[in-house]
Amino acid sequence: MEIVLGEPIWQNVVLVSAERVERGGGDRGKPQDLVDRISLGRPLTVRLRSGEPSDDAELAAFLTQSPDVFHLVRVACSFRADDREPFERAWIMVSLARADGRTDAGPVAWSMAPMRTSRTVAGSRTVHVGATAMLADVSVEVERSTGAEEVFCEALGLQEPKAGWEFRRTGGVAISGTQQLTMIVCAPSGVTAHGRIDLRATVTRHRFGRTTYRGEVDGGSPAMFTLLAE
Repeated sequence: MEIVLGEPIWQNVVLVSAERVERGGGDRGKPQDLVDRISLGRPLTVRLRSGEPSDDAELAAFLTQSPDVFHLVRVACSFRADDREPFERAWIMVSLARADGRTDAGPVAWSMAPMRTSRTVAGSRTVHVGATAMLADVSVEVERSTGAEEVFCEALGLQEPKAGWEFRRTGGVAISGTQQLTMIVCAPSGVTAHGRIDLRATVTRHRFGRTTYRGEVDGGSPAMFTLLAE
């Protein structure tokens, strides 16, 4: 099945540090917030339905027979590079939960893309979903046999209620540009689910060294989405 998604609606992220740095016997205070370094696209969601036209008979049969429901979630994030104060690492995590507050049989990250790659992957508005509601991962796998390539982006928490992606600056690739991140969420039938997106980043600062920030969207409110039961 091919799903064509719309363009993301971008929201500016303010990077806020909770750290206070003490060096040389003096308190250097709390690092200044960073603005205009990251934008986060509002999540795009699509429920996968067996009744829709599809050239994938296996997927249609799987969706019909499954007792669960599946939703596609696309999160876009744009990093603005600064050679003087580069991003060292960044994390985009998605926390999934039932809307009714119950903790049993909750939603999980069924499939994720990219899974593991040594360089950035060009984003596309078209998402390919295969049999058993698995994403066609177009990322470039790291060659494990030689150890010659470093991991730039890696998925975390597959098949868990809290999942996401970690980005790492490598010798050849900076954390920069727009990253398109896709997840299939599996939820019990009849259950509405909520998702919350949390963002953290580690930046090398001239005065403070490596400092970890949390991302705040729209004055501190978290980025949320809802996956309706029907």
